Amino acid sequence: MRSANKQNQNPVRRSVLTPGSILSLILLLSLGAWAGCSKTTEPGGGDLPGEVSFYPAAGSFQLFPLEELQFEVRSTPPLDEGICWHLDGVACSTDPLYNYQALTVGTDTVRVTVDQGDRVRERQWLVFIYPDTTALPAAVPGVTISHGADVGETLVEWNWVTASTFPVVAYEVAMRSDGPVYVGNWETATQLGSYPHDSNIAGYEALYTAEDLGVDYGTSVWFGVRAVDEAGQRSPIHSVFPHTLSRPWLIAGFVVDDSLRALEGVVLDFGTGRTNTVEDGSFSIGPLSDAFPVDIFSLSRNQEIPGQRFSSWYDVAMERLTAGQVAGPVTVPLVTRWGLAPECPGYENDFLTYLRGITNTMDFSGTRENFRLYKWDHYPVSVFISEYDNGAGLDFDDQGRLAVAAWNEALWGEEYLTVTTDSLAADIVVEFGPVPGNNNGVAILVEPAGYNLSEVVPEKILLIVNSVLPSEKSVQITTLHELGHALGLVSHALCDEAGYLMYITTDNNFSGTLAETIHIDERRAVRAVRNLPQGVRMDGFTWDKY
Repeated sequence: MRSANKQNQNPVRRSVLTPGSILSLILLLSLGAWAGCSKTTEPGGGDLPGEVSFYPAAGSFQLFPLEELQFEVRSTPPLDEGICWHLDGVACSTDPLYNYQALTVGTDTVRVTVDQGDRVRERQWLVFIYPDTTALPAAVPGVTISHGADVGETLVEWNWVTASTFPVVAYEVAMRSDGPVYVGNWETATQLGSYPHDSNIAGYEALYTAEDLGVDYGTSVWFGVRAVDEAGQRSPIHSVFPHTLSRPWLIAGFVVDDSLRALEGVVLDFGTGRTNTVEDGSFSIGPLSDAFPVDIFSLSRNQEIPGQRFSSWYDVAMERLTAGQVAGPVTVPLVTRWGLAPECPGYENDFLTYLRGITNTMDFSGTRENFRLYKWDHYPVSVFISEYDNGAGLDFDDQGRLAVAAWNEALWGEEYLTVTTDSLAADIVVEFGPVPGNNNGVAILVEPAGYNLSEVVPEKILLIVNSVLPSEKSVQITTLHELGHALGLVSHALCDEAGYLMYITTDNNFSGTLAETIHIDERRAVRAVRNLPQGVRMDGFTWDKY
């Protein structure tokens, strides 16, 4: 497991070594009063008259980590007491000779006091310790910036530094919202924390909220991670691309069945929780992080309420919804468990199996992954019917218009098809003439070109009804059948015992009105095609049959 323990939120650092800060520090030290080893102090500097002198003579030095410098109190005769050396205010030696070693980048103050009983003399030196550019830790590898699970969270991850002249002791993380973090602007960046190096841990991580970073949701930020060695030297910084904090995402919508009836009390599972639809079928999920896709699974009734037919549904999985693709309310569609004509065993008496088979969303083809349902992007669909008379008193176009009216009547009086006189603007063009293979009719996807029906959203379909058909009823039934293909029943039914219009060899042995020729299963299927969302994954619906 990757881990990191935050050492402190705002780690203490030595002063930045700039010309201005150095001058200020020299002036401050020359004016300050220093605590010594003795009870009295006289300001001093330079050699004591006659007996005592201080070496080296210079007052400041520049060193790299681990470099050494010798300081000395010289006197005649030699002093064996009264000498007190201080390093950064802490007493460290009483010998005349003091060997100093630079350890950590920053500024050290070396001070000595000499107590001769009746007077005290002192001298101080400033040592400026600069990073040794030839001995810096290597840049921190494997820095990645990603989204945390919650809104506005950011996860910073990195790997340990193994190449370093001095042992690495910690890792520091900083952030800016005005551009990349680099060595030159590190000190003015927002310091997020220091994390101890552990030789047993190869990977580290730190999680920050928008509040931690001091920015709003949706803000772009840049991070930098640096290794710090025991000499206080920091590593270079690898460039990191900007990261945009996630925003809160509220998913709202409705659960409806395949007749667009609102469904109350349906449980929706969205991975991190569940919600229920209310009376009007509406629901609300979130707020969630818009950085991650969301899967929504319905948990509806899969068994009918006693005495209430068709009161159960096939559940659906709507997977990998993203904030970018969801522009408004989400419709969660549930297909009703209608059952199926018992005379047709080819679909296991299961309506969903029949629906996927008849819409060609069951299997894969060489052209596309055809488990997605593609339909007209608008309704009603306009139909142009060419004029044709076979010369024996059979008016084909009149029979075609009757077929259009029959479909609308069969679909509970709702207008799915409308006749137009504009052949160029029409969605469906019906022509009468020779049909390849001497079939009764054929449905051809004209636009977009290069696809078959069901493989893409249709834009224009050509229906050809064989002009040698002998009777009004044969023309009506054939046109009705081809219109069924255009309305989404692109495949043929697997059996004719149930009296399906869409059986491949439709005959004229239908009784009742022309609208009654369309089987209830086919009517429900066409309505489902219209009301299901465009491009819905039909394999997202459950297959269990209760």
